[in-house]
Amino acid sequence: MGREGEDVLCSLKLTEDEGKNYETVTAAFEKHFVPRANVIYERARFNRRCQEPHESVDEFITGLHRLAESCEYGPLKDDLIRDRLVVGLLDVGLSEKLQLDPQLTLQTATQKARNSEIVKKQQSELREKAEQNAALDEIRRPRPRKNQGNSSGRTGQGGCKWCGSAEQHSKKQCPAAEKQCNHCGKKGHFAVVCRSPRLPKTRTPTGQRQHSATVGEVYVGEIVQERSTEPWKITANVSGTEVTFKVDTGADVTAIPQHLYDEAKMGQIKKTTKRLLGPGESPIHTVGQADVTIKWNDNSAQEVVYIVGGLREALLGRPAIKALQVLRYLQEVTTVPENEDVEARKILESYPELLSGLGLMETPYRVVLAPGAKPHAVTYPRRVPIPLLPDVERELQRMQDLGVIVKVDKATEWYAPMVVAKKQNGELRICVDYGELNKQIVRERVLMPTVDESLAKLAGAQVFSKLDARAGYWQTPLSKESQEYTTFLTPFGRFQFLRLPFGISTAPEFFQREMLRVLEGLQGQVCLQDDIIVFGSTAEEHDRNLSQVLHRLREAGITLNPDKCAFRKKEVKFLGHIVSSQGIKADPAKLSAIKKMEPPRDVSEVRSYLGMINHLAKFLPGLAEQTKPLRDLLRHDAVWYWGEAQQQAFERTKAALITTPALAMYNPREHLTLSVDASSYGLGAVLLQESQGERRPVAYASRALTETEQRYAQIEKEALAITWASGHFRTYLIGLQFHIETDHKPLVPLLTTKRLDELSPRLQRFRMRLLEYDFTISHIPGKEIHTADVLSRKPLTAAGEKEAADLVEAVREYEVLTVELLPASTDMLTRIKDEIGRDPVTSRVMEYCSTGWPSVKTLPPEVRRYFEIAGELSIVQGLLFKGNRLVVPPVLRNEVLDNIHTGHQGVARCRARAREAVWWPDIGVHIENFVRRCPTCREERKPGAAPLLQTPLPERPWEVIGMDLFSFEGDNYLVVVDYFSRFFELVKLRTTTTKDITKALRPMFARFGTPDVIRSDNGPQFASADFKSFTRDWSIKHVTSSPYYPQSNGAAERTVQTGKQLLRKSPDVEQALLAHRATPGKEGYSPAELIMGRKVKTSVPAAPGSLRPHWSCEDFRTRNAQYRRLQAQQYNKRHRAVDYEPIQPDTRVKIFAGAATHGRVVHAAAEPRSYVVETASGTSRRTQRHLQPAGQPTAEQAARQPAFVDEPSINGPSYATPKPKQTRRGRQVRRPARLDL
Repeated sequence: MGREGEDVLCSLKLTEDEGKNYETVTAAFEKHFVPRANVIYERARFNRRCQEPHESVDEFITGLHRLAESCEYGPLKDDLIRDRLVVGLLDVGLSEKLQLDPQLTLQTATQKARNSEIVKKQQSELREKAEQNAALDEIRRPRPRKNQGNSSGRTGQGGCKWCGSAEQHSKKQCPAAEKQCNHCGKKGHFAVVCRSPRLPKTRTPTGQRQHSATVGEVYVGEIVQERSTEPWKITANVSGTEVTFKVDTGADVTAIPQHLYDEAKMGQIKKTTKRLLGPGESPIHTVGQADVTIKWNDNSAQEVVYIVGGLREALLGRPAIKALQVLRYLQEVTTVPENEDVEARKILESYPELLSGLGLMETPYRVVLAPGAKPHAVTYPRRVPIPLLPDVERELQRMQDLGVIVKVDKATEWYAPMVVAKKQNGELRICVDYGELNKQIVRERVLMPTVDESLAKLAGAQVFSKLDARAGYWQTPLSKESQEYTTFLTPFGRFQFLRLPFGISTAPEFFQREMLRVLEGLQGQVCLQDDIIVFGSTAEEHDRNLSQVLHRLREAGITLNPDKCAFRKKEVKFLGHIVSSQGIKADPAKLSAIKKMEPPRDVSEVRSYLGMINHLAKFLPGLAEQTKPLRDLLRHDAVWYWGEAQQQAFERTKAALITTPALAMYNPREHLTLSVDASSYGLGAVLLQESQGERRPVAYASRALTETEQRYAQIEKEALAITWASGHFRTYLIGLQFHIETDHKPLVPLLTTKRLDELSPRLQRFRMRLLEYDFTISHIPGKEIHTADVLSRKPLTAAGEKEAADLVEAVREYEVLTVELLPASTDMLTRIKDEIGRDPVTSRVMEYCSTGWPSVKTLPPEVRRYFEIAGELSIVQGLLFKGNRLVVPPVLRNEVLDNIHTGHQGVARCRARAREAVWWPDIGVHIENFVRRCPTCREERKPGAAPLLQTPLPERPWEVIGMDLFSFEGDNYLVVVDYFSRFFELVKLRTTTTKDITKALRPMFARFGTPDVIRSDNGPQFASADFKSFTRDWSIKHVTSSPYYPQSNGAAERTVQTGKQLLRKSPDVEQALLAHRATPGKEGYSPAELIMGRKVKTSVPAAPGSLRPHWSCEDFRTRNAQYRRLQAQQYNKRHRAVDYEPIQPDTRVKIFAGAATHGRVVHAAAEPRSYVVETASGTSRRTQRHLQPAGQPTAEQAARQPAFVDEPSINGPSYATPKPKQTRRGRQVRRPARLDL
């Protein structure tokens, strides 16, 4: 804590106990610095909030919640939000209806408002379609004559006069019996046969051609009808500005009003050669066109927009609608995909609430911490590249609008770091690393149904549907007390989750439990996490079960993702099985890695294959006889031959591996282990299940590495194997705690304890993909990972091609993003890439990273430094990285050091900058050397604190006294303190002139005698001729402190503070002075006892004998010396004090006292650590604390300068590198890796 922080701490007025409590102090600082919100203003904003004309119900509710966060409503918050929601709705009828419900809750009001909005939207669409169909029928069908009507309901041609159908039926059976006419509004007939008078049709003028867009001519909507339905509108981002568009499928181009374009300043307007036409081919005044980027949801498009004067609102044309997939999105709101079964679509359309927005379940998730859990907080947000900051801010705002997160202003104990990743579509994903929180969460064990139980339900089913919950975890609310644990730090402040975030280890178990609870008691359904399988033995039974499940989901507040739903399918995959109308069979995919494995090509591959089989020997009866042809190939005198007998043995043993008893039936209640391995060209994995102490495989998997993946460092290949295998077996692992086995030891801490931002770009991406899993990981020797090792060396070349391509592309995009956002120019990155290839050390390191490291004993010393961190090295885009830091070759290090030191920041800040971007061996030492040798820094840096220079203890009382003046509540006071006893006098002065001061001193001298020395500052009262005459008359030596350095008269300065406290706290100052003078000090003696030779009587009872004169001066001196020694040690340690080097006469110095000036040292002053300095304005005395020799290292720097020996660097300049230390036995002492900055 700096000096300013100490001043703030003193002003907080904390008690001694409060000052020792960290939480109390931090809370007090938070309250001191963080401005308090104006609650009255925030509540006024809340109470004035109403639904805007084009604002949806969800947006209105989200806005109310956001405003209520700052209103401090407490337990009334939900009720007040409910009231504001009901009163502020645009739909007056719905508002009145909600007000009549005495049991209305916020959740009920929210649901009813959403339902009402969806139903109105659907009805408007249906009416619009009905009107269009009616208009078509009107043209094509002859209008029935009035005299053709009859009571039977039949038309003159034998058709129905109420519906217009040619089919004959009674009025009760007519489909129009209960329907309302879209023309006249009456019930009982359709608009096609309505007899009410019709408005005249608009005719096209004779000779006017029908418009079609040509080159140079484009059509821009819009025709406004009196009975127009609510238009479709979206809010999109246009070159950084939010714009609300009307979706106009009839417009050939996208148009924006001129006033809106001028306000947003979206870019430069160009001239256009196109002629825009409106309805009726009327020409439209066009200001010009502009090239912009339009972003909506996860899509973006480069479009030409036309700026039109007089346009009321922005129109989104057909090309942009198609590029942004707007129509597809609008269809998803109210319908299911067109290629699904018609009956299933009808069922789903009757539950529109399930297909829009983000659902909200009833039961909140509560984080349960283990006893003794300690809060974890990061102190600063992880760095986000500047180009990404606008996108990050938009994504955070989107999550706030959805009600997923909320901004936090109060103090919290838990802070997690945020990590930003870019999706393949260019959008951002906000990830939060809850690794530290997960370590302290108590797990919730959910009893999962076994596969046998689930398959028994599916037996006999003929028709299947699969439902997927939209952003499943985000539909689960967080309890109020749990929200604090999810606080995460961003460059835009702190946020908390209101919904269950991804990355919480117990989230899958809770979500599974809630889904089982929601669907409990329903027939024809099986649930696994956010996937629900609905089935039936017939189509009718399936539809009935589907309707019941959808009804239950609607009641629970769950919404679905139509893109991932499938309906009325003939078969479905479920936990390693394929369930169809033909029965249940094992999924070939989980066994294909063994089935399609190629035979061994040499003896080493035979040995590996037999090692894998022997691992399961106890489950394979007759194994020795079956494998004899293969074992014969291992004899030392055998000649390699692969014939029919060997091939048959190979096929028989493969078949045994994928059938019982060697193969286990998956059971989520048993402990699972994922064993993985990576070779130079393939990945292998086996999922093992432990039951009764025995481990058996459940499923196998392997795939070949792509050409790009083969260039990964070995540690990255191993991490890729874990990431790929976890995703491949996701249905088996999600929601369960499992164990991962790897033979690559450096990978264990990188996937567990290391921070995300400390990893290389690829490892960051892999670990982010693993955040949704709850796993432990351990190192297993390679010889014990038989199955995964064999599978990685015999991978399936065509297995998982799309899965592999997606993963490769995601990693590549992240790598490109990482390199692009490095704080270096493209030219600098190119130079680094070239020099890394030329340098013999870094080029060899890159080769070892790609092909594998040899034995450390064979490595030259300069390469061995990199071997120690081999697990953190990776190659990305031809550049060498240590974690997320770029390795700089020797030739460019001086240039990089110069860039790091831009702005002439200190060693600590330069090291902090380097930690964000670059690394090379001993970079911390090189930075310290570079900064220390900088001439500008040496001249401008102020000297640090010197060791505490204490005034010697006088030989007797009142030999040396100090004095100072101060003001308190408008009055002036003189304080005089004895340097021996710390006894002080406090005198109220009429004025602060020399005359009044000397008048106050005379009675003191009469009582205690004349002192030898008076110490004071350089105030005009003490520097006057009258005061000099006074001291001369009384034979007193007068010593002043150094200008601008009151610390040299520290006793008087400290006594001023004591005097102010007595005046502030005590109504009777004399009583307070008596108590202070009678209180023993650190040495055990009171000031009065030391100066008077006896204790003084106070209001505190004391034995008469204790008031008699008796004390030992030597004892006091001994104790005083011990106290002063301890005081000096604490001061020097606290201020990191170093001894000053003497300054020689005629040295040019920079003076920091007052305004910084330059001067010349004349000679040393009589006072300690003081010099007489000559400047342009004259000669003055200054303490060495205010003097810095120009162009010379400071005393502090010289004292901290370690001894370095230049060690030659290959193909580059020399850098000061410390000598390696050795023990007495000659072994080298290595510095811990964490200290290598």
